Amino acid sequence: MVTFMPGCTPPEPICRSLALWAWLAADRMKLGHGQLVLDVGSGGWLFAEALEAACSCRAVCVDLRPPSGEMPVLWVCADAERLPFGSETVDGVFASHVLHHLRRPLCFVREAARVVRRGGHVGIRCASHRQIRLRLACRLFPEVAERACRAAPDVPEVVCMLGACGFADVRVEEVVEPASPTLSAVLESVRSGAIPGPVPVRAEDILRAVEHLEARVATEGPDARECEELTFITARKP
Repeated sequence: MVTFMPGCTPPEPICRSLALWAWLAADRMKLGHGQLVLDVGSGGWLFAEALEAACSCRAVCVDLRPPSGEMPVLWVCADAERLPFGSETVDGVFASHVLHHLRRPLCFVREAARVVRRGGHVGIRCASHRQIRLRLACRLFPEVAERACRAAPDVPEVVCMLGACGFADVRVEEVVEPASPTLSAVLESVRSGAIPGPVPVRAEDILRAVEHLEARVATEGPDARECEELTFITARKP
């Protein structure tokens, strides 16, 4: 997640993405004035701030790493698999792109079920395996896609986890992400080695990807983007 210091304005696509996801979370998780929601694995404070603005709730960022400098929202350093909150003390738990970082995703879902009050909701933003494989970088480097899919539970598995932990009324939605990376950003990531990262690929595959992206940038422009989708899974604690 990109983090900006307080007082800095994020780029316009990120602002649109924040507004969209804050509205979705507030609406689907039935959040309202004064309700307490955890943003688990937040990585930064932007979404929590946007969520508070969207529905006047109280958002708390939960992450293993402490914030850098003063943050405009509450922050708790904690493990997603061991949330330091009492049972049935919060109205909602939101987690974005978190499950693939966890050794035991089911433990997080159990913790969410424990801390959420009856009638409260959990919201999980993630990419399905199909969505991962459709990403531009993953089409250029299929090895990257397969590594990502091995690391992350697919949507049906997440739905099963929610049911096993007592959640009901599970809702699965595919959402177009407004802040998908530009062609020039993907090109720079490939050139710098950020993509494919630690995944071993042949030098000729990297060269071919660079040539492909350079041609597309020349034709479509550096700010062109491919449409990408994410999945939003919500469920209620009966």
